[in-house]
Amino acid sequence: MTDDTTTDATSERTTVRFTSSPTAADVYWHNAELMRRSPLGLGVGTFVTVTAIIPIYFGDLFSIVGLLLGLSFLSGVFALPFVWWTLRQRRDLVLAPVSVEADPEGLALSTTSGTTHTLWSVFRGARETRRAFVLDTGAGGGMLLVKRGVATDQIDTFRGLLRQLGLLSERTTLATRLRPLVWVALGLIVSAVVMGGIVGFSQAGATARLDSVPTVDGRHVSIDGTTDLPDGTLLDVQVFQFELWRRALASQGDRASETFPWITSTEAVVQDGRFHAEADMTGWPAGRGMSAVYFWVDGSQPQAVRDRFGADGAGLHGPDVHLDEDTGPTMRVDRGFDIPE
Repeated sequence: MTDDTTTDATSERTTVRFTSSPTAADVYWHNAELMRRSPLGLGVGTFVTVTAIIPIYFGDLFSIVGLLLGLSFLSGVFALPFVWWTLRQRRDLVLAPVSVEADPEGLALSTTSGTTHTLWSVFRGARETRRAFVLDTGAGGGMLLVKRGVATDQIDTFRGLLRQLGLLSERTTLATRLRPLVWVALGLIVSAVVMGGIVGFSQAGATARLDSVPTVDGRHVSIDGTTDLPDGTLLDVQVFQFELWRRALASQGDRASETFPWITSTEAVVQDGRFHAEADMTGWPAGRGMSAVYFWVDGSQPQAVRDRFGADGAGLHGPDVHLDEDTGPTMRVDRGFDIPE
């Protein structure tokens, strides 16, 4: 079938004929764009990305996997391995040239495996991109008609037919441009609700609240925090080079604490629900740092602390509390930060 345009003078019926020959790059691009535009890709991608960024901010580097997964949804890259597998199985079928014949009544597509006739009423709309025309059925997919190798006048005629049928708009409306943002906003809302629920649930059984924020200024770090612990409560604050500490633990085990040079400890006192500590990191290697704030109950704590949690700390509970063989029930709050060059 050759590329041409036929016009019946009596009926003003225009028939467009051309051959669409997709390449692997066209198929990859098309499926990636479908995912980028899909409500599922936008909503899930936004949700996974946001819920991964928050743990990463607090030092959970494993959540980078979740971040990459979320970005793959938003960019459409997530679909590419599945496209690759499909092409690997039936490349001849997926990349087979398609002879297209279109008129005001419908669309006929012919390949080596057969011919299909589709009425225009099947399609909800059409989009034109730099590479192709995409006919949307409204069922989550799209029919791809690649422009590669098609004469300019044939493309113009087919475009005019789609506009005549009301499938292809000449201008993109503001509503069409903003529609993807609705799904992004939905993903943000769901992630906020889920993260808020997790935080609320994790704190439901806590008998004490403590949070800290490290602030770096050159080779100096300040740790400021808030808590509901009584005034006079003593806290132990450690600051250390996190990356090298992990390596030392892996190679030396418990003996690492005896020789590790890039760690410092200080004491902070709670006053009016706040505490403050500082550490000097002069000479420390650049990289990831960590601040750890500890609280446990012993004879050095004020009487108000012992009355609230018991002399042995048995009343201290929560997601940040663990049982230490030396200090008993102990609350520990870690916050990561970057040590500059």
